[in-house]
Amino acid sequence: MKLPRPIPKYVAWGLGLALAVGIGLGMRLQSAGLAGLAASRAERSAIVGLRAVTEIVESQGVDGEGLQAAVERYVEQDPVLTEVRVIRFKGIRLVASTAPEDTGDNAAPRKMARDEKALYDLGQELRAAVDANAQEGRAWKEEIELVRGSSFDEQDLPGGLALAAPVEQDGKVVGAILAEAVAVTDRLPVPKLPALLALLVPLALLLAARPLLGGRPALLILVAAVLLCGGLWLHGSRGLAGMAAARQANEAAMVERLDEARAAVAAGAGLTVADPERWDVDRFRRPLGLISAEGPVASALAERTAEERSSYGKLMVPALLIALLCLGWVALGGATRTGTAVVRHRTAYFYVVPALAGMLILVFFPFSYGVLLSFTNQNIYNTDAAISEIWVGLENYIDVLTDFAVFKVTPEGRVFDYSNFYWTLGFTIIWTVSNVAVGVSLGLLLALILNTKGLVLRPAYRVLLILPWAMPNYITALIWRGMFHSQFGVINQIIQMFGGSA
Repeated sequence: MKLPRPIPKYVAWGLGLALAVGIGLGMRLQSAGLAGLAASRAERSAIVGLRAVTEIVESQGVDGEGLQAAVERYVEQDPVLTEVRVIRFKGIRLVASTAPEDTGDNAAPRKMARDEKALYDLGQELRAAVDANAQEGRAWKEEIELVRGSSFDEQDLPGGLALAAPVEQDGKVVGAILAEAVAVTDRLPVPKLPALLALLVPLALLLAARPLLGGRPALLILVAAVLLCGGLWLHGSRGLAGMAAARQANEAAMVERLDEARAAVAAGAGLTVADPERWDVDRFRRPLGLISAEGPVASALAERTAEERSSYGKLMVPALLIALLCLGWVALGGATRTGTAVVRHRTAYFYVVPALAGMLILVFFPFSYGVLLSFTNQNIYNTDAAISEIWVGLENYIDVLTDFAVFKVTPEGRVFDYSNFYWTLGFTIIWTVSNVAVGVSLGLLLALILNTKGLVLRPAYRVLLILPWAMPNYITALIWRGMFHSQFGVINQIIQMFGGSA
């Protein structure tokens, strides 16, 4: 097949479109990364405050006489936490609270009301999570609950966070702390100047080289592809540098946040905490290890930066491929031919567009999204994570295709591993081949029999044979299920008539 020749006058337009698409996708990734850093900082700041209050409660005990005053003084000093409630499971009591509704007759300490059952149940869920993780010996249930934009008693928190954490004494969960916090989201904007330079410089170089290469269109499009890759690399490198600087600033701000929380603990309960960095934890209450008393941990920051660089590179590969396709589509005249065809057959396209839109939304998008998820390690515990955070590339395919352990050795002997890919593939092939062979053979045999001249009751046989096709599969399954019913099913009744067991 003869390939179309590049059209020199369209190469520059193709490069411009490809750069715009690639840089646009890159800016979208950078914006998502910066938003993720801002959201992470907001969550970590709130969790630090929550852990600091937990330090006060666990040091004084949930039955401490000065607990209410200590919690109030802490909230007054902390710029992030706005409300704190402390629940004791024994007696179902609210032992301390700074919430405006918990004043007057509702002031703590008091027994919790019926309409506060959801708060108590949340604390019990956290206790169950702690116990489950301890029994399993691994972190698989979050021990800190965090909700954005809504409190746990179903009140809106515009721009705020609701948090909950367990309170432990003597190795047992005896209560829970519920808090509300402001979400500090000083998100950095994506710089526009690097994007503009990455767009204009390759275009200027191509226009300068076009008089020299105009007679060799294949070489011209090759130069355009090289300039496209260079422009996207330039923009991506600048974006990664900006992400690294934003992360450094994030960790420096978190060091200041730890100092604020430590000062608030000292003012609230008179506690001197030497290692507040242990308050900087994830939702499983595991220390992140990103900051210390001296400042950000360089090795941890370098590791996170390397992970971000790797994730960004993996996501920019499809962006580069899309950009190259745009370049080839325009430079080889595909865009012109497509536009001409659309204008010429606009009436036909007008009628087809609704069906195409439906197919895109209902078929192609779910299918493409499913394919995309196959390159991640998404599960029920990280559904909120960004694709870049759970991207694993071909790891899933490698794990599946290199696992040849169809059999497993157990104390009972060798058994099949029904979850193995090759067992499923082999079983599917056997079922398909046997189903087609039996179905086609039996169908051909019955067709030949029904085609016999003078066959008695041939119309009745045809009706009986068409019923399985005409009847929905779900109804057929229900009928067979009823026939195999252990007590009333006709098949089991017949078996029992001849002395067999159902």
